[in-house]
Amino acid sequence: MAGNAQVPESKVPSSLLSLLPRTLLDWRNSEVYPPRNVWDPLEEWLSTRGFRLFKADDSNSPLAGVVYPTDPTMRAPDGNYLYAGNPNPRYSQVKPIHCFAQTEGSRHVLIRLIAKGDHGHEELDVLQKVAIGPLAFLGRNHTLPMLQQLTLEDMTFGGFDFPWYHAISEVFDAVIQLLEGLVFIELYSHSTFFRTLGADNILINFARGSRPITPDHPFRSLFPVRYYFIDFELAVLEDRVVVGLPIRRLGSDDLDDYGRDIAPEMLSNAPYNPFHTDIFQIGIMFYNYFHRMHRDSVAIFERMIATEPTARPTAVEALEMVHAYEKTFTRAQLALPVPRARLPDRNYTERLKRKVAKAEAKAAEASAASRNVA
Repeated sequence: MAGNAQVPESKVPSSLLSLLPRTLLDWRNSEVYPPRNVWDPLEEWLSTRGFRLFKADDSNSPLAGVVYPTDPTMRAPDGNYLYAGNPNPRYSQVKPIHCFAQTEGSRHVLIRLIAKGDHGHEELDVLQKVAIGPLAFLGRNHTLPMLQQLTLEDMTFGGFDFPWYHAISEVFDAVIQLLEGLVFIELYSHSTFFRTLGADNILINFARGSRPITPDHPFRSLFPVRYYFIDFELAVLEDRVVVGLPIRRLGSDDLDDYGRDIAPEMLSNAPYNPFHTDIFQIGIMFYNYFHRMHRDSVAIFERMIATEPTARPTAVEALEMVHAYEKTFTRAQLALPVPRARLPDRNYTERLKRKVAKAEAKAAEASAASRNVA
């Protein structure tokens, strides 16, 4: 597969194209199950471009949604770390907008629909700035590199490479890498802002296998871990103000369609700076996972999720605070275990959704009461 190359368009029968979701939002929200089957009409076309799509488990078992390579050839080395004993691991595909595939060189990749029609071109612009070319491989850039771009009709696709924290040091490593990546994106790519930061938009250079993980050999001690950002679908490129939920770009204003932690300013009709929402979203992710750690580290995350956007630190400031705090730990303290998160009790977005639902119900009751009086 030619690195970073744009593959020319190839024809697909209109009868097959008509089976695909009609808009980018429809691709995101397709109810076809398992999600891999959304890609069936494109299977032959992708094979002509050098990609063999993984096969889906169509059973009604808990494995439904799992995909696996059809070619038994062992996965080619690609910089990801793979446990011995499982040369072709299975993957879980939970979203229809992307699909796993195997290249002619037996490399495992993720193919994702980036743009369709008038939507998604902002994400493509971002990826062309930071995910291809010289910037893509700088150490401070934690954006997942885009290996190839494919075009079909009004659709543009991208091909990409693709357990709990054991010790306090691993938490610092994760937080620092992600803040470092956020600083790089916002300072070195013409003020790019994600607006979709969340745990499922972060990948790690690891493919699951059968080698056991023991207390003496915890997961992140076995190799140099690196974290990558993916999904710039709702990103903006300029330092500008926006209004409402980012999902409006795709023609929706539904909280469930957005599917991300929601900063308070997103629910108002007032303009806001997306820089502040990036800090909020990565901060709420840190808080959800690490809220039972030392009080001083939690205090940093709490500053990042302040209700008032301007009270939140910049990415540079947050990174400096975490670096400074890490230096106060001894080697023995960094090796201490990480308290397990109580995620169900700390889901900010779910609480916010319930709050909005109650407010809407109260407004509906007030409206009904006023009509009755009239």
